[in-house]
Amino acid sequence: LVVMHNGTLVTWGFNRDGQASLPRWMNGISVVDVATGSNYALALSSAGRVYGWGTNDFGQLNIPSTLSDVTAVSAGLGHVLALKRDGSLVSWGRNNEMQVNGTPRTGVYSAIAAGHSHSLVVKSDGTVVAWGRNRENQAKVPNDLTQVIAISAGYDHSLALRRNGTVVCWGNNKQGQCKIPRGLTNVVAISAGQGYSLALKNDGTVVGWGRNTFGQSRVPSGISNAVAIGAGTLHSVIGLRSGAVVSFGSSALGALITRTPTVTPTP
Repeated sequence: LVVMHNGTLVTWGFNRDGQASLPRWMNGISVVDVATGSNYALALSSAGRVYGWGTNDFGQLNIPSTLSDVTAVSAGLGHVLALKRDGSLVSWGRNNEMQVNGTPRTGVYSAIAAGHSHSLVVKSDGTVVAWGRNRENQAKVPNDLTQVIAISAGYDHSLALRRNGTVVCWGNNKQGQCKIPRGLTNVVAISAGQGYSLALKNDGTVVGWGRNTFGQSRVPSGISNAVAIGAGTLHSVIGLRSGAVVSFGSSALGALITRTPTVTPTP
């Protein structure tokens, strides 16, 4: 899913459960952010409302009817985490690993990230709280981690971006997903996929490391004006300053824009 500058959406790829088919009722809704799970998709409108479509096998599309004033939304395998304007959290969906019941009910937070079956949040003091599945220590936050401004939760590893532009990783490292390249600094955005990681630097370049079986962490040469990144399961997406999109990795399931994307009408 891609959010265009005018608030419309573009989607492509695997569509067995309708996750890549934009519902007609999304027509005219101005979108500011999106999130995708295993078989469903979410959109956050400029009015602070959350919309979803695809499969609802874990209740991930049972969006609370009273939910409003949302500023960020993140989708896991089957659970959803939403951040409200007042810094509070709301979660729903799959709860087999305490993804929902483990959500902090008090406190003020500034960033959220839902992984496969675990979640991360940044507190107002720059520290990180994690809960959910912890078999690879992906929810075991380093004790000395502070000054965090952004987070990303992958399949079974976690990333944090510190205020000084450096990256911290914890969890599974069997595929090198937590082996941060030496000297990596000036990072402004991070994204954790399944077994690999991406980082966007302030000069518009992108660095990838970890699993590379399909070239998903091998960033195409010549990219120097990136403004957004997204690490998936077998493919990656980079948004360029020009408004163009680059995708690379596995070509399976239409992930590399092999068909005409679906676009919502202009709001």
